[in-house]
Amino acid sequence: MRLSYLEGTANAEDTIDGIIDWSLVAEQIRFRRELVYQALELLLRRNQIVRRQVDERVIYGLKRVQDVQGDDGQMQSPTS
Repeated sequence: MRLSYLEGTANAEDTIDGIIDWSLVAEQIRFRRELVYQALELLLRRNQIVRRQVDERVIYGLKRVQDVQGDDGQMQSPTS
């Protein structure tokens, strides 16, 4: 449990086991996020998926025949 959480959350408290559980869950999420990112980067390098920017978010999807991918790996609209 981080001190900033305790400071910003009224009545925040937990047992040692609860704190360990939360910290382990947070660590697993960070680890799995990194694994997913690495897998997506591999699929991008293999040209099997595309990514695009929508507002502040990065979106990944299957590559379609009509998709044209730029040098930066960003999906672009086909030009006629």
